[in-house]
Amino acid sequence: MKNPQRKNTNNNSFFKSLLAKISELFMKLFPKKSGMTLQYIKNLKLDSLKLFGAKKKRLDEVNKEAGDILKQHFNDVNGLLKFIELRGTRVIRHKNVGIVLKFFGELEGFITPVSGIRGKLFLIGLKLVGAWNDPIYNKTPPMFIFGKNPPPMGYMVHQIHHWISFNRGLPGYSEETINNFKRIFDPNFGYDDIQNMTKEEMLDLREAISRDQEALEFVTKMAQELLAPQEVIKGLQEGKNKNI
Repeated sequence: MKNPQRKNTNNNSFFKSLLAKISELFMKLFPKKSGMTLQYIKNLKLDSLKLFGAKKKRLDEVNKEAGDILKQHFNDVNGLLKFIELRGTRVIRHKNVGIVLKFFGELEGFITPVSGIRGKLFLIGLKLVGAWNDPIYNKTPPMFIFGKNPPPMGYMVHQIHHWISFNRGLPGYSEETINNFKRIFDPNFGYDDIQNMTKEEMLDLREAISRDQEALEFVTKMAQELLAPQEVIKGLQEGKNKNI
């Protein structure tokens, strides 16, 4: 899933500000039409990014599954990509895919399905550079796409979380919602664009932003659990070597 970086912008602060604005606009535009309970509206006040009830439980399950997978394949990106393929998700690694990804505004990593003419053209582009040998379908499958070199493990942690969230059916991954999510990183995107969204589009965008924040928070968690112990071990080994 695409997570472009804005120059001199902290993603966390940016997301919090945007989510708060979505909530504010939502309650102004749809105060009575929404049919939501007071508790649900309170949950839309995004001073907290936690999910509630069933969504919170599903997030815990995503974190556990992703953590278990990454602990098995830590420092082994190639093994991780093979595991993804065994789970039925297409993995493409080709030196020329960058041309296609750039043309369609995508980044390397997990790419959710794209349908219609854009999906067909995307597969045709992959075929032209030699990265796709299957028939041209009306809709692309969910897949991981990378260049020739293996991606950094830190980036894979972020993308794996999205992959599992998508597979478990968490909201925020519909094609229209993903397109709206990408738009918020456009320098010309403004709050007027949010105001022009429908009620459903606002709520779906909120879900997509929440998914990406959950993935970013998971990266931090894994760094503390997996990288920190490795640094301690490295430090101990270096100290031992100096004493020999």
